[in-house]
Amino acid sequence: MSSCCCDLGSWIIQAERKVPTSGPTMISKRGVAVSHRFIAAVGLLLLVSQITNGERLPIKTYTTADGLAHNNVNRIVRDSRGFLWFCTFEGLSRFDGYAFTTYGAAQGLPSQVVNDLLETRDGQYWVATEAGVCRFNPKGRPWSVARGPSSTDQNNRPTTDYGPGTPDESTFTVYSPGEDAKSKQVTAVFQDRADVIWCGTAGGLYRLEEQDGRVVFRFVELGMPHEHEADKHVTCLIEDKRGALWIGAESGIYGLLPNGRAERYDDQHGLTHNFVQSLFEDRDGHLWVGTRHGGLTILINGTPGYQCVGSFRSMEEALAKIGRDVPLVDIGLPGMSGIEGIRILRERFPSVSLLVLSVYDDDNRVFEALCAGACGYLLKHTTPARLLESLKEAISGGAPMSPAVASRVLAIFREIRPPEHADYQLTAHEKRLLKLLVEGHNFKAIAPQFGVTVHTVAFHMQRIYEKLQVHSKSEAVAKALRDRIV
Repeated sequence: MSSCCCDLGSWIIQAERKVPTSGPTMISKRGVAVSHRFIAAVGLLLLVSQITNGERLPIKTYTTADGLAHNNVNRIVRDSRGFLWFCTFEGLSRFDGYAFTTYGAAQGLPSQVVNDLLETRDGQYWVATEAGVCRFNPKGRPWSVARGPSSTDQNNRPTTDYGPGTPDESTFTVYSPGEDAKSKQVTAVFQDRADVIWCGTAGGLYRLEEQDGRVVFRFVELGMPHEHEADKHVTCLIEDKRGALWIGAESGIYGLLPNGRAERYDDQHGLTHNFVQSLFEDRDGHLWVGTRHGGLTILINGTPGYQCVGSFRSMEEALAKIGRDVPLVDIGLPGMSGIEGIRILRERFPSVSLLVLSVYDDDNRVFEALCAGACGYLLKHTTPARLLESLKEAISGGAPMSPAVASRVLAIFREIRPPEHADYQLTAHEKRLLKLLVEGHNFKAIAPQFGVTVHTVAFHMQRIYEKLQVHSKSEAVAKALRDRIV
């Protein structure tokens, strides 16, 4: 578990003074349960406090005055013993619940700037710094720093706080993944399920291997561009549930799949910005991507069967590049509105499923979007799992809508009075088909009830569209309800 903060030092929230700060005892399975109950209690106390007296929970701030190495904290890591480690701009600090122990230049740290810390499953510590990656032994001798020009000929025993490390060994044994300056700037260190250690650097990705006691780094080719120096800068590492390693970089996202194949995703595949700062996989297996300037993106490409083929900042740009895919269209766009864009796309591709994904849920925009040819309307707080279900539903001929939107659509139709003469010369067969469509059935579900194929249903629906003078299923359903045809 890790997080980041800057400039304010490190802080924790305490519900009451008689509740002790989290220490090593909070990390066992039993301790975790206690910790969850404590968090729930804090929420309750906060709620009651706000209702009764409007009071806020006290915040305890830790800074350099309390022993923290520096007030700029890059990352916070908790180890298996419950200690908190703070990677700062001027060294590494350990917090035991009461006081800080700091490791810096005086202990042989090769660079003051510490970017990351990893505790491996066998108890070793690795520290990522701006001057290499270090095997870290908190019990080692200060100023006795083992160094090697390439790190491939350095023979060292594991040095850990709780393992075989001894005071006779070095505190920091420094390794450089590569020879160039960029590869010595180690930004992230990560261990996957196969116990492989990966080092992200400003010069790309390296795999750390130990062979006969020697530490060897293998450069991993990901197909990173070479146009700018920063293109190879790795910012974060994460492994998904399928065993794929995802690498965030300043030039996009790179996936190293279990079969050894590498993939790249950038602004040409749907990212709003190429500078990726953080990655997170949720419980549904969807990858969330935090970018520096482009906000948050859900990597649909991480879900089997789905691929995000493009992302556009305006309808004008989308209309010039979009094809027969499933567009997710926003409403409030600069230049041409999303609704006008939907009308044009519907004329160009009558059979394409068009979904609205917007923050707007007012009656006018919802109704105009559906009448323009959208087959569904989703709000932007839709969960990733529901979004993927809606895409599948739309492709199958359905009309997915967020619950709040669906209720408003029904309310709109109740208020609209049908014309006195709504005769579109539909046959009984066509009215029955239209009624099933209004009830939410897709073409695949309708076909068996008529004993025909899906293509035959689609053919009859085209006849219905012509008689109703509409261009999509959603328009046909809207007209059928508004004019009380069925």
